[in-house]
This record gives sequence, structure tokens and C-alpha cells, in this order.
Amino acid sequence: MAEIAAVLVEQTGYTSTLVVNRHYGVVLDILWETMTDDDVGSWVDCATFADKTVVFSGTIGGGTVIFQGSNDQTNVFTCKDHAGDVISITALTNPVGALVAESPRFIRPVTAGGSSNDIDVRVIARLVM
Repeated sequence: MAEIAAVLVEQTGYTSTLVVNRHYGVVLDILWETMTDDDVGSWVDCATFADKTVVFSGTIGGGTVIFQGSNDQTNVFTCKDHAGDVISITALTNPVGALVAESPRFIRPVTAGGSSNDIDVRVIARLVM
């Protein structure tokens, strides 16, 4: 099991670039790339970004990808989508997206089981003012 670091594709509103777009506001783009079997994504603190959408793409080889949240990195829960269903993917033929209903301080993806998984997980988070 490997820990997959999150790549802040365009770190806005933090230390590198502040992007204020009249249509989208301030946006944070987070990518956990090439997650394989039993990988755990690193926690990303995005407490100020309440509006989050997660997109899964790639290949799932019989495993499961879940999207987790926590307010302290100890008490962990599986995030739910706007319909109240847990964000858990077991099959992927096209990219699959979900609106994250909760707004935990920390977020991460986790893969469990399977073989030949090659999954990218991207979160687009928008600062809500």
C-alpha cells in the first residue's frame, strides 16, 4: 500500500496563485494521480472550499475507490453525494463525478482490493463566499 500525494494543480487562494474569475470565483483543483491497489491518498485541507465535486477516471480492476472526509484526520467517514449515497466506485467505463454533500476540513480518496487499478481522482473545489 502506497500513500499517493495530492498534486495541487492550480493552488488558488493559498500560497501560489489567487484566481478570481467572475464566473467561477476562487477555485482549487486537486489531483491524486495513478492510484493503484490499496493506495491511500494524502489528506488535503480544503476547509474554506465548501463546494466540491470529485471526478474518478481510469481503470478499476475489481476493487473499490471511496472518497473520505475528516475534520481531524482521525475520525474518518465516507463522504456522501447530493442524493445521500456514499461516494464509492466499483466500476468505471467513463469518468464518474459526484457532488460532495458534506464539507469536511480534510478530504482524500482510498482504493481497496482488486488488481490492475489505475485511477485518477480530481476534486474541483470552489470558495463559497
